[in-house]
Amino acid sequence: WVWGNLIGGDYPFGGLAEDQSYGNERNYLKARAREEREITTPKRMAPGESLVKSDAISRIRVKRPLLHRALDSGKIDAGVKVSAEIAAELNAPKLQVLSPKEYYEVYLAVSEELQIFGSVIIASARAGRTSVVDLYEKVQYTENVTPRLYLLITIGSALVTTKPILIEEVMSDLLTMCSAVQNPIRGLFLRNYYAQCVKDKLPDGERSREQLETTIGFVLENFTAMNRLWVRLQYDCPPEMNKLRTKQRRELSLLVGSSIMTISKLRGVDLSLYKTFILPQLLDQIVSCKESLAQEYLMECIIQVFPDEHHIGTLQELLAAFSEFEKGVDLRLVIAALTDRLSRFASNSVENCEAVRNARTFDVFATYLPEVVKKFAPFIQRTELLRAYTSFLRLVLAAYPDGMEFVDQVLYFCVTTLQATEGSSITAGEQDKITTITSDEFFEGVCLW
Repeated sequence: WVWGNLIGGDYPFGGLAEDQSYGNERNYLKARAREEREITTPKRMAPGESLVKSDAISRIRVKRPLLHRALDSGKIDAGVKVSAEIAAELNAPKLQVLSPKEYYEVYLAVSEELQIFGSVIIASARAGRTSVVDLYEKVQYTENVTPRLYLLITIGSALVTTKPILIEEVMSDLLTMCSAVQNPIRGLFLRNYYAQCVKDKLPDGERSREQLETTIGFVLENFTAMNRLWVRLQYDCPPEMNKLRTKQRRELSLLVGSSIMTISKLRGVDLSLYKTFILPQLLDQIVSCKESLAQEYLMECIIQVFPDEHHIGTLQELLAAFSEFEKGVDLRLVIAALTDRLSRFASNSVENCEAVRNARTFDVFATYLPEVVKKFAPFIQRTELLRAYTSFLRLVLAAYPDGMEFVDQVLYFCVTTLQATEGSSITAGEQDKITTITSDEFFEGVCLW
């Protein structure tokens, strides 16, 4: 739930009503952060990690009254100094022993205070008491890189809120400076903070396509950098820690996928823009990273967050990308994600079913899917190959309920693929699995038909 909120953007920074009092803002943010920290507290934690995390959060809580006192008295410069000390906790050397979940709790405590700081800056700027431009320039002289960047993002978000005309200049400036942090975990959280602070400032359909492409380009650039840090995290450890690092990367996956969801929520993203500008860049990054976990997760993100109509209009591009995936990708899982979604879409109404047919969906799958399955056949079990064709069959039955000839072709593709992979004898256990799938899954739809 908490990691979902990190994507969903329930943070109130910059979104509170102007007439809401500063005290109410602070109380709301405090209650929300306490709730999130309680939910994310791990049930089991090494004593050393628990102490390091607790110490960091305690130091933040000690500085909290100093920050609030400075803001309440209108001393913005003093607030900047205390905010920098709070943000510096994310760069403390002792935090290197923390897992991503523990580091996330410290990140929440820091971002809570920075959000309060940002909301006060916005209110002060609207009242004419603070020049956000001058403040943005001033914090660039903060000594340490990590607190400097967190302050710049906080104040830059406030600057864009008060002067929307500067959004492109500020987003570009911040994105360039984020490259200064190359530690994978710290870099991911910093870029996530950037994404969360600017996503509600992104233009919608009211802007021209050129302006929309420019802004989306910043989001895609941040996504690319986050994915590279995420993939690099797998290789910045000794071989014996690979399993642990894979688990940690799964915990961090939603940070990377949040950028894809941000783009999908923009009102101006139609099929043309998606097909010609967004999807090619997403697929290029996913394929070029050459890492199975990233390819599998990010492709599922694309399938889940963008509209069904977009997938129908870009089936060739998606299936062509499947053929370039690494052998460690769970092919059946990715294929099922796409076919199951299209199956549900086709089953919703006659119009949807007609749209799937008009896109020649079967012909596209029949062209690409056998080649994709053939490439992955040496690396996956026959049962998984059969399940991949099972998901395809469900789509065929949903979109072509009166087309038995399409069912015959799916069965032919399946039999041909299985015969081509019979380089070794089938064990009794594998035979039982194939028989179970055949009886319980593969022909269930045909019998219903």
